[in-house]
Amino acid sequence: MSEPVFVGPASNAPGMEPTALRPFTIGGTGTLTQAAALPGPLSRAMAGRPQQPLAPALASYLAVLAALTGEESVCAELHLDARAPMVVAGTPGGAWPQWCTAVADALTAAGIDRPASAFTLRQPGLQVRLAGPELEVTVAAELWDERQLGQFADRWSAAAAALPAAPTATNEESTPSSGTVGTSYLGTVNDRERLLEIGTGKHRQLPDEPAAALILAAAAAHPDRIAIWHRDREVSYRELASLVHRFRAALADAAVAPGDVVAIRLPRGPEWIAAVIAVLDHRAVYLPLEVGGPADRQRDLIARAGAVLIVDEAFADKVGGAAALAPAPGRGPVPAPQDRESPAYVYYTSGSTGLPKGAVCSHAGLLNHLYAKVDDCALTENDVVLQATQATFDISLWQFAAPLLTGAHVVVLDHQDLMDVPTMLRILQRRGVTVAQFVPSYLDVLLTHLLAKPDEVQLLSQLRCVSVTGEAISKDLVTRFFRALPGRTLINAYGATEASDDTNHEILTQPPAGPTVMIGRPLGNVTVYVLDAADRLALPGAVGEIVFSGICVGVGYLGDPARTAAAFADDPIRPGERIYRSGDFGRWRADGVLEFHGRRDHQVKISGIRLELGEIEHWMRATDGIRAAAVVTVPSGNTKQLAAFVVADPGVMIDVPAWRAELSRRLPRGAVPTTITFVDDLPLNNNGKVDRVALAARARQQATDSTGQGGGEPTGAGRSDSVGDPALAGTAAVLAGAWAQALQIPVSAVSADADFFALGGTSMRALRAVAALDGLIGIDDLLRHPVLANLAAHVDRLAAGGAQASAPARAELLHLAGPGSDRAPALIFLPPAAGSAMAAQPLAAPFAEAFPQWDLLAARLPGHDVSVDGATVPLAAAAQALTEALAARSGPVVLWAHCDGAALAVQLRRAVPTVRAVVMAAQPERTTPALLRERAVFAVRDDDELAGIVAAQQGIDLRSGALTVEQQRRLGAVYRHDSLQANDYLLDQLEAAADPERADSGFGLIGAADGPADVTGTAAGVRVWEVNADDDPIAATVAGIQPWHAERQLRLADGGHLFPQSRPRETVAVLQQLLPTVDEGAGDSHRLETPDGPEDSDRAVEPRDSQGPAGSLNSVAAAARAGGG
Repeated sequence: MSEPVFVGPASNAPGMEPTALRPFTIGGTGTLTQAAALPGPLSRAMAGRPQQPLAPALASYLAVLAALTGEESVCAELHLDARAPMVVAGTPGGAWPQWCTAVADALTAAGIDRPASAFTLRQPGLQVRLAGPELEVTVAAELWDERQLGQFADRWSAAAAALPAAPTATNEESTPSSGTVGTSYLGTVNDRERLLEIGTGKHRQLPDEPAAALILAAAAAHPDRIAIWHRDREVSYRELASLVHRFRAALADAAVAPGDVVAIRLPRGPEWIAAVIAVLDHRAVYLPLEVGGPADRQRDLIARAGAVLIVDEAFADKVGGAAALAPAPGRGPVPAPQDRESPAYVYYTSGSTGLPKGAVCSHAGLLNHLYAKVDDCALTENDVVLQATQATFDISLWQFAAPLLTGAHVVVLDHQDLMDVPTMLRILQRRGVTVAQFVPSYLDVLLTHLLAKPDEVQLLSQLRCVSVTGEAISKDLVTRFFRALPGRTLINAYGATEASDDTNHEILTQPPAGPTVMIGRPLGNVTVYVLDAADRLALPGAVGEIVFSGICVGVGYLGDPARTAAAFADDPIRPGERIYRSGDFGRWRADGVLEFHGRRDHQVKISGIRLELGEIEHWMRATDGIRAAAVVTVPSGNTKQLAAFVVADPGVMIDVPAWRAELSRRLPRGAVPTTITFVDDLPLNNNGKVDRVALAARARQQATDSTGQGGGEPTGAGRSDSVGDPALAGTAAVLAGAWAQALQIPVSAVSADADFFALGGTSMRALRAVAALDGLIGIDDLLRHPVLANLAAHVDRLAAGGAQASAPARAELLHLAGPGSDRAPALIFLPPAAGSAMAAQPLAAPFAEAFPQWDLLAARLPGHDVSVDGATVPLAAAAQALTEALAARSGPVVLWAHCDGAALAVQLRRAVPTVRAVVMAAQPERTTPALLRERAVFAVRDDDELAGIVAAQQGIDLRSGALTVEQQRRLGAVYRHDSLQANDYLLDQLEAAADPERADSGFGLIGAADGPADVTGTAAGVRVWEVNADDDPIAATVAGIQPWHAERQLRLADGGHLFPQSRPRETVAVLQQLLPTVDEGAGDSHRLETPDGPEDSDRAVEPRDSQGPAGSLNSVAAAARAGGG
């Protein structure tokens, strides 16, 4: 807003709408009215400006409105005399005299320059009428209760009391007033008492001993009870105590001192739990590391934390592990206890600067949180608690420590078993699990499974309590929970790593009455504030920052005093305590429950208006049929616009125009997203939370994609305007049903000529479609026949011949785009380990646009479509089959070798004369030591772990059930086969002499900045690399490819390991810089030219020097024209 205050006709300000008040009560109906005399301070302030009494009334009213809503800028509708409705909008701030004068000046500019006997102010659901000495306030009962209504006049009076007395004739601002608008507090003594009452958890007396000592005491009390189950192995409390003592003795032998940081990198299981307890009991500081996590990041975290010891599997073997049955040493002397704030653990979280933050929490905070879980989950020694969260997520601690405090039984579930819902359910039934915790996105998958297969609900007959945490949960998901699992307790847990994990619990036994799910009341011994910008208690119902105080507050960020000072501070309400500023926003409701309103880093300002993305998502999720929603911003000219990604319940159709209208009634002006994209699920990061970086990148791509959906129209499943052909029959109808289910669109939207990928098909959705058809087709069938009618005919042919979907016996080439001529130039995609032709499918449309005369083909390798049965073949056999397939082509060929596809590329480049260039993508280091190190990895990882790695690379959600456990393990086995075959071949080539005969093909190496650390070798982005013998012996000496150097650098900011699949258009843009253009020449020949123009066209192959790209693809073009290679 260019002026501090605007007053004018509503018809002249279509973008300015009255600020909406958020509902403070639950279940109110009708209206409430209160009539009273005009408050004295307001009456006096208006009398002090006889020529413009409206100015102090409006100035103080807007200040109250800002305080009640938590908004910086507010707007009200003004009805005055017989005038048409007007709007008054402004940003209350600065000194009261100047603010009041600004309002007066705006009134004068609008032609309101005389006293008014009566006027009315309106907000949605609120009307305030002043007539002489009388004030009448009417409000919708769904917004305020009687108490809130009664306090409104008091707040207005307090604001008016801060206004200056009547200005003098000579100096309007000479009369003093009570400070500034921002420092004037409009709360009452009753407000403070009420806010402190609802914000303070019940007092709970805690034991004097720390958690580790109490767990060992529980072990001594019932040594023969089962403490831990993992992979059919039971560990008693006696055995657990023995393991703990052994680890403690090993820590002492390693000279670990109290306060030292000890990193633990163990698979989740009894040894991991024992090691953590031992570190805590030794008064050292626990630092979790992910087994198999990025090596560079782990080295960085170890260095940042100053860890003195790494407890890994080799260390555990020395300790003795589970095989050590001899009597363990006693507990030994326990280091002298430090104060209760002594550090217990450090978890590294993502920082807004890109650098990780090491949040340190105390033994007291840990113990308090554990007993909160014991209390609210009603844990006893008879419970069985699921531990299913990775060690680097702080909720993993309570999942084993809280039950062990009570003598209960912990079931440790491996990630691959968690991701396979049927397997997980069987384990929970067999072990009698009573308490579990999931992130909402996983709970969604679980409930979808249970509601589809209600007979399996009985597998959870003993489950009585489920906790959800990590991200906001929708009312729809809660409703589905109680529909599938009636009679259970659902706890919505909220908190922060820096505040010892959870600080609030909302305990539910039925769906909430209101449209949203609250984050509940404070835990015992925890105080929660909602503070305004001046660090005062925000008014009841007003949005402010959620701040924690008390025993839960962590020590700070390890080795980071600047960020510690920014987030941790002295308590402004209770002197002597410390606070942690969460960066989250929320507000207290009338019933004393906390309501979440997004994060500080999810605030945006668009056209001068501050918007809370969390609030927008909140109301989008509150819509019936909407399972999840996430909102991001994208650039739009000189400003930004909002893009929403929404997951609708299967089969639900949303009337988007009506939905937009409803959202506009609930949200601030400008807050309804410009674009709404319906998706089948939201991408998640490693902690199971929504990956907003990925969504923002997708939104940017959609905004700049001239062929995409734009202009604010909804895209994807969930639209109410989907249309389709008449009902299909037979095989086509079966296929259409599976497509609709996988794509989450109506069956009517799938016509006979529909293309699966044109309808929004992705690799994940293809897996779901194939799974729904239960072996009728495989992934490759869908790739070869993406049109419904053609696929149906293919399936019918298979059935007529008594056959079914199966893998090819030999490697072959699958045509994805282009003219389909053997004479056309071709880009051949050679997939990575365990990859399939599906990885190249997203390239088809953008590649065809950029290279209309080229064919795009992908290698289809036996055994790589794990959705059907089939065996893999040796690398040499695959290379021979592809050589024969390429021999049938006369046009020039460029190979795209993705990661381990390099081994195939080396062989094909030697054997196929038409290969003109090779693009090596996402390549790890190809030296002998590196290849041997990589080979060693496969000796210690099983197929389940490898499946998790390849699934992460390929964007496969193993939780979805699209792959069975057997198919997942087959995926891991194929990954092992391909990687070892490639490594063996490349190692052999490194030991052999270089092949100098083919030195004419260009060689490029590209990768993605956010791929695995060892893939790109840098975080700079996708680029063309300088390659020499020192950098990459395979490139320089084995392939016989003349190294090349490009002057330009080509970048992609992200995309992961398989960036052609996740960023197809950006990948094609890179190819446009790398590949020669092709013009039709005389006869059957093709003339290769480069994008750089004719000045390079006559350059022959020559040694590389510092002046230019000799040996580059430019040189390849010249060599091709000269008949070389």
